[in-house]
Parts: sequence; C-alpha cells; structure tokens
Amino acid sequence: MLREVEAPSNEAGTSITPPTNASPSFPLAAGFAASSISVSSAVFMTNWVDVIKIRQQVAGPEGKNLFSTGVSVIRNEGVLALYRGVTPAVLRGMLYGGLRIGLYSPFKQALSSEAGEDPGLGLKIVAGMGSGAVAAGICNPTDLVKTRMQVAGAIGRSSWGVTQEVIREEGVIGLWKGTTPSMVRAALLTAAQCATYDEVKLLFTRQLGWEDGVGTHLAVSGVAGLVTTTVTAPVDMIKTNMFVNPVYNGPWDCVKDIYRRMGVRGLFKGWSANWARQGPMTTLVFVVNETVGNRAHAGKVYRALAAVLSHDSTLQDELIRELGFVIKEVRVSPDHAKAFILWDSYTGQSKKTTRALQKTTPRIRAGVAKFLKARNVPRLEFRLDKISDDDAELERIFSWIEEERNKEES
Repeated sequence: MLREVEAPSNEAGTSITPPTNASPSFPLAAGFAASSISVSSAVFMTNWVDVIKIRQQVAGPEGKNLFSTGVSVIRNEGVLALYRGVTPAVLRGMLYGGLRIGLYSPFKQALSSEAGEDPGLGLKIVAGMGSGAVAAGICNPTDLVKTRMQVAGAIGRSSWGVTQEVIREEGVIGLWKGTTPSMVRAALLTAAQCATYDEVKLLFTRQLGWEDGVGTHLAVSGVAGLVTTTVTAPVDMIKTNMFVNPVYNGPWDCVKDIYRRMGVRGLFKGWSANWARQGPMTTLVFVVNETVGNRAHAGKVYRALAAVLSHDSTLQDELIRELGFVIKEVRVSPDHAKAFILWDSYTGQSKKTTRALQKTTPRIRAGVAKFLKARNVPRLEFRLDKISDDDAELERIFSWIEEERNKEES
C-alpha cells in the first residue's frame, strides 16, 4: 500500500537530508546481549552431548559410537556426569558467544561499501572468521578448563581446581594451549554458521517467499548446523586432543598422531555427536538470538517513534498497546525530495498484526504527514513493506529527526 502526501517545499526549494556520519552504539550492545543469552542457553541445554563428543574424541580408535558412549558414561559415573564442566561452559558461552556472534554484524557492516548493503557471501565469510577468531583467542582458558573437566577422571574437580592445576603444571601460558586450532575452529564455525544462516535465510524469504518467522528460523538453523558440523569437525578433533594431552608440541604434531593412529577418518571422529550438539545448538542460538534481538530492537523503535509522533502521545500509546512487540522496525529515509516511513511486522502474530495495522495505519499516516509538513519536507511516501534491518540507517535518521525537532522547539 502506497500513498503520497503533498507538502510545501522549504524556502530554498530543496529537500532536507540527514547526516551520514552518525555512529550507532545500540546495535553492538544489543547484539552482544542477545548473542550471550542465546549461546549460553544453548550451551547449557546441549552440554551432555558435548561431554559425549569429548569422550569419543579422546578415546582413540577403540572409541564407541554416540549411544554406547552415552550409556557408558551414565552407567559408570551417573547421569550428572553428562553435565560435568557446565559452569565454565556457560561462562564461556556468555563471553565467547556474545563476542563471536555479536561482533559478526559490526564486522559485516564494516566490510560493506554502503550502510545496509548486502556485502555478499565472500565478505560474510571473512566477517565470520574475524569475529570467531577474536572470540576464541580471548576465551581459550575457559574452553580448555571445560574440556579437561569433561574427560574421564575429572570427577569432583571444580573449574577453579582445574585452573590452578594447569597454572601449577604448565604456567599461566598453559591456559592458552591449543589456541591456534581453537581460533581456526571458531573462525570456520562462525563463518560457516553465520554466513550459511544469512544466505539460506535470504534464499528462503526472498526467493521462496517464506515468512521471516520462527518456522523459517528453525529450518535455516538446521541447514546451518549441518554445514557447520562438517566444516569444523577436523579442527574440533585437533583442538580437543591438544586441550587434554599436553604432550603435543603443536597442531601439526597432533594431526600426525591422529592420522597415524586412525587415518583420515580419525579427523572426523565424534562427527555424529558434534552434529547432535551443533544442530540443535545452532537452532537454539539463532532462534533465541532472533527473538531477543527483535524485542530489544522493538524497544529502540518505540523510543525513536516517540520522536516522530511526539506531538501525539495518545497515538503512540495506542500503537504500543495494540501491537506489543509486533513491530520490528521503523525506518525514515529522507532522500532528496522524499521521506520514507517503513516498518516490518513481526510475523509471529500475523493475523493480529494485520488487524491492528489496518486500524492504526490512517492515524499514523496522518500524524507523520503532519510532522513532516510542519518541517517543510516536500513529499511523504508511506507504505507497509518487508524490509531488512538496517540499524545504522535507523540511528542516522532518528538522529536527524531529533535535530529537526530541536530546531523547531528553539
């Protein structure tokens, strides 16, 4: 639906354009928080599979399959053994996950030639590798402690006790043992996970016409989890063995030993357990991340919407009351002689959204037209549409609106 509202031009006969150098601070903080919550939640729920995977990877050629390994752990050590190492795992998930996924979007935006532009698969992979490597390098100590707690013989050892043992026997630098394969794994994991999720989601929503809802997020996450598991399996095997066996002189020494004992297939040992964990974990991470991110984004939109409709608080209250967190984005983009107001409805409540938008759209259009007309913006085009998130553009535009509003008040 599209409607144009004529308004008088300003004295110079030219349009008002927003500043292009505003720097958004909210997206990074919101991205870190959403990613921390999603990754740590997923880590907690899938820790038992991680324990089984670690046991398979350190068992050597005689290791059992996924089911047999799980049964063996429960029979010999009890059910709680499947959650050994969960404390450092969750702490690592909060920091590592927040950095790994939270930095992906800023890295991707930095590599884009223009704000809001799709950087393409190649640059998405580069962004994923960069954010993953940075996160893994910082969080290596918690990953090492977690892994050592999860191997056999670690019963009753606390995370602090394992940390002290590593420092006592290998020095502080020992906490960063295996950093190279850990960073390579994280780089490949983030690149495969985030880039695949991005590209498959675009394919499903734009080419196949799927709605951007939870069902799509689940399907896309499943594909991303399968790709991620396969890409990271060899370096995950190397990382685990270096973490639990201090005898290795480096990654290449570890690779040669694995190949000598088990052949090429040894590099993919634990793939089934890794997929059993990575599949649902990827799904949990992205579904929770999308949900938390949408709610955080909605809060920002309401504050920004207040700047546009500040003269009509009743209208804003009605919108929030009727739509709740349905609205995901409001974007104003003055460009030469035009100003666009767009918002993307959160598809989880499509029927409610449609009814509410039909009821409130005329008043919103009238309110926004009045606001822009008072500021001599020549033309308004208003429409409801499906658009991608563009936080940088959103921040710039509402910064511009605030400036115009302050000028009017002064």
